[in-house]
Amino acid sequence: MLIGNSHVGPYLNALKHAEGEVALDLDCIAAFGDGLERYTIEDGVFCGNILDPKVTGRKGKGPFPGSDARAVLKDYDVVLLTGLRFSIFQVIRVFRDLGLVTMDSSRDYATAAENGVTLVSEALLHRLIAERLSGSLMMQIARDIRAATDAPILVLAQPRPTRQVLVEGTRFETFCNAEERGEGDFVSKTYERLAQELCAGIAAHYVPQPPGTIDGGMFTDTSYMMGTLRPPFWKKNGRPVDFRHGNARYGARMLKHVARELETL
Repeated sequence: MLIGNSHVGPYLNALKHAEGEVALDLDCIAAFGDGLERYTIEDGVFCGNILDPKVTGRKGKGPFPGSDARAVLKDYDVVLLTGLRFSIFQVIRVFRDLGLVTMDSSRDYATAAENGVTLVSEALLHRLIAERLSGSLMMQIARDIRAATDAPILVLAQPRPTRQVLVEGTRFETFCNAEERGEGDFVSKTYERLAQELCAGIAAHYVPQPPGTIDGGMFTDTSYMMGTLRPPFWKKNGRPVDFRHGNARYGARMLKHVARELETL
């Protein structure tokens, strides 16, 4: 079972176009943005409670595999979750104003002041990041699913953005600032560490973005974000290069990681 928002696109596209490279059979429940925020789990049944039925891509008319917005959790051997506000996008906002002495931009008080950064302790910075990630729709759903089933829960990394977010006018100034300060790798490693710890804390498994898809720590190689096609239940369907969403190639790489992960569980 795959549950998420528009970030299910790479996986559904990989299953459709990977020509048998990925040996997984997935049903899917997804909704744009926070469309699953009204979900419930009653008697072991996950109910999406999506207001607009069109966003589920159901009725058997779309080109993607899927189910309606209900799933009996005991019927599935594994639950995959992706997107749903659990990403490096949440972490980067903390680094906009705060820093540690281990970072070049805030190695001392004078440097921090010059860069408009407030020095904080590592414990506080990690706590703030953990609070952001823990409050995401992803973690809410993961915690509730864990209480309803013993099946493995795998949280699939939402891809980092492409370097196109550095282009003026894309409104991603937090990434621009971190890149200018040379802190992309530090931000990336901090996110990965805390994401793994938070998922482990609820008996879920975090599947990180494959190293070969990462460009300079904080970004995704553009080749994995070209020719994206979001599932047909969204009005805007695909872009030549997508700032946020992976393509079928990215989905295939991640699903291979998932298959290997499942062999060890």
